[in-house]
Amino acid sequence: MLRQSLARGRATLGYLVTTPSTQIVQALARTGVDWLMIDMEHAPIGIESVAAMIAATGGTPVTPIVRVPAARAELVKPVLDCGALGVVFPQIATRREAEATVQAVRYAPEGQRGYGPTYAALRWGLPNLEYLKAANEAVLNVSSNIPTSARSSRRRRRRSSPTARSRSAASPSRPTTRAR
Repeated sequence: MLRQSLARGRATLGYLVTTPSTQIVQALARTGVDWLMIDMEHAPIGIESVAAMIAATGGTPVTPIVRVPAARAELVKPVLDCGALGVVFPQIATRREAEATVQAVRYAPEGQRGYGPTYAALRWGLPNLEYLKAANEAVLNVSSNIPTSARSSRRRRRRSSPTARSRSAASPSRPTTRAR
């Protein structure tokens, strides 16, 4: 449902969940919001809590998405296997990194996501083979990025001397934008 709303250009509303509590998730999931983002990047939430928190959204129209600490397959597979319907990847800065996120959330032939018959297919109420087809179309892949000027500035500072570094940090920089 969230994917369809986004495709239509409709604004969506959700909560960032930073406390590992199924009770909070159950309450928030029934407030009429579109999504709940469970934060594994900046909050003390482990995979066991994520599994319980995703299960707590069952029977509601809310879409559970999870922000992982990094764009690595071993961090993505478990949250998807728990039934997350979307993954937020932090600090995606290059095309190669963005392509790796797609590979991590999609089954073959579109990606390299590993398959293990787990809770995810049950959460969707589908037999395993139907789930494999549906998951590639339904799972959201959200990537946050670092602006190009910030990346360039960081690289320049790493290569420069301490004096040059303090001089470049003191001078203002203008962010640039690129059409995609």
